[in-house]
Amino acid sequence: MIETIKRAKESVKRKGEMGLACTVQGSIYPDLRTRCAKQLSNLDADLYPIGGVVPLMEQQRYTELASIILASKKGLNHGKPVHLFGAGHPLIFPLAVALGCDIFDSSAYVKYALEDRLIFSDGTMHLSDIDELFCSCPECTKITASELKKMNKKDRVRSIARHNLWISMQQIKRIRHAIRTNMLWELVEQTAVKNPWLLESLQVLRKKLLRNGSSNSNQCIRKRLSDIPVFILFIDHWSIG
Repeated sequence: MIETIKRAKESVKRKGEMGLACTVQGSIYPDLRTRCAKQLSNLDADLYPIGGVVPLMEQQRYTELASIILASKKGLNHGKPVHLFGAGHPLIFPLAVALGCDIFDSSAYVKYALEDRLIFSDGTMHLSDIDELFCSCPECTKITASELKKMNKKDRVRSIARHNLWISMQQIKRIRHAIRTNMLWELVEQTAVKNPWLLESLQVLRKKLLRNGSSNSNQCIRKRLSDIPVFILFIDHWSIG
């Protein structure tokens, strides 16, 4: 964390007209995350990524992830966008936005495809466990599961990657709509019940908001979500054309 802050300060001197991202570090320790965030907020940065969280998402340690995001947001400048590094599965998108993240980046759609894994809004399935493609995305409607399995590796990866990317973007659009219609918290709850570890993590958000003085967590959550901006999903460059 100390080295991160040191390098961030050095970067400010060299940024010129470039956009500068100062990453919040601090492992799984909320106090270190808040401390790092506060110091970085004093710098002339344009974006604040939250780093070091990919292993937590891969292991579905969503309660720790929620604590880290909240601790980081506590110390950050609320006028600057927050980037969640490596958030590639649409299952985590709604909660991440509710916790205050604005931007994501990930190559998960390709990495999963390389392992013959198809992403869905509520989880992931291996191609070998699928007898029928029940998805209605443009990619899945023009091919059968049997045909997909018989494809050569390169074409199969490309096809699954297109599917995974489509599912991810659909979730992004669904969240944007929920934000505009003041229904984001309902979407968070609907998504969380599909995964026990994600459902457990909601308690972190509820307890945090209750400590801030609201007797009704849902009412408080809706008030906080009303000002969340529509966000952008950045995808790592990889040709699937």
